[in-house]
Amino acid sequence: MKKILSLIFATVLTFALAMFAVSCGNETTEAKEAPIVFSFTTYADESYCALKSVTISEDAQKLVNAKDYKGLAELFNTPVEDANYAKPEVEYTEESVRVLQIPTEYGKFPVKKILSDAVSGQTFIKKIVVGDNIETIEQGAFSLLTGLEEIELPFVGSEYNALNEKKLFGYIFGSATADGITSITQTYNEGTNSTATFSLPSSLKKAVINGGNKIQTETLNYKLDTDDDGNDVYVFEGDEKFDQINGITYSLTRDTSEYSVAPYAFYNCSTIKEVEIKGDYAAVEDYTFYGCTSIEELAFPENIVKIGAYAYAGCTSLKTIDFNAVTEIGEGAFNNCSALGTAYLDGKNPIDLSAAHSVGKNAFSNCTGLEVVKLGDAVIGERAFASCTSLKDLTFGNAEIGYASFYGCTAIEEVNLENVTKIGDFAFYGCTKLKDYTLKADAIVGEDAFGNTAAND
Repeated sequence: MKKILSLIFATVLTFALAMFAVSCGNETTEAKEAPIVFSFTTYADESYCALKSVTISEDAQKLVNAKDYKGLAELFNTPVEDANYAKPEVEYTEESVRVLQIPTEYGKFPVKKILSDAVSGQTFIKKIVVGDNIETIEQGAFSLLTGLEEIELPFVGSEYNALNEKKLFGYIFGSATADGITSITQTYNEGTNSTATFSLPSSLKKAVINGGNKIQTETLNYKLDTDDDGNDVYVFEGDEKFDQINGITYSLTRDTSEYSVAPYAFYNCSTIKEVEIKGDYAAVEDYTFYGCTSIEELAFPENIVKIGAYAYAGCTSLKTIDFNAVTEIGEGAFNNCSALGTAYLDGKNPIDLSAAHSVGKNAFSNCTGLEVVKLGDAVIGERAFASCTSLKDLTFGNAEIGYASFYGCTAIEEVNLENVTKIGDFAFYGCTKLKDYTLKADAIVGEDAFGNTAAND
């Protein structure tokens, strides 16, 4: 049986943990006047700690209620001898006192887990930093933090490779409600019942994720055998029976990827304006930021080469994107991003897709604010830019344009297609202002590719 020992200690909010007030068995030393107290549960048999709670003193709470953070910093900088509370090595300022650094260790034990309601109702906290020592965060660990503006995490959800609702950003905030809390419903898999409702601080605008996604597969060889009832049995390579079976060797490939930001992770997180992903990522997974209506700009680092299906669909405040090295854009990735292209990012074209080789079906459809698009040597999918009613300026590399790719783009007046090798059926159908286009001599042009345009009047 696991030995569970409750430990309570007083400390500061940074890495510099000093002296502790500990509750253990029948011996108790209370530190009621310590300005901040961390409580831990230690799992001695497994040699790690879990953060159980963070509380502040009455004097500290009065300063918080008065929003006197300068006074709070002074209180946290003052040692309390009776409570074994030492002066921090680095003094707090009015700003830094509002930053909560989750401790990395207690005594000889590393801190690996944060329990439910561990950091709850502490309205003075503006930023939380969770290091990569943490392996599990329970549901509602950070509940009712109505002053929280930024959080830094090693992964999204409860842990790496979490499943279903546990892989969602809202999971760690729980479902408790109060003034200053926004209720969101997140989808975690395809299907009408795959949803969970969580409560995010309305003030929370930024998330930083330091962990990476490792996309990988594993191939397994097997042979078929039969059991006593004549049913097929899979015998995998490595089993002693494998070499004894005469027959065909089959193989299967399974996904063994490790995700710190899984598909659907930020689905419908309407308060978030900025997500910074620092880890090793090659792709933004399907539906990751679907419906994040407060995100205004994106700049993809060079390691991101793929944007998954509907990854940013419905991000109606998204204005500018730096695609950098992105080569593949999935189906519906930016569908219904109605503000896209209405502002420039560092003087760059709002939508420069010159590095993209593939633009998926409906990838930018209904982006009604989009005016300028630069495309390279890409295969442009079905209805990729359909109903982009403000789109005027298009450039192409050696591209292939799919079925109805620019259907209903009513602002286009002219387009140079001299480098385009194939133009699909209805590609520019309904571009009612299009009066002039130039084609490659041997281009394949589909049925009604320029139907219902001024050029065919």
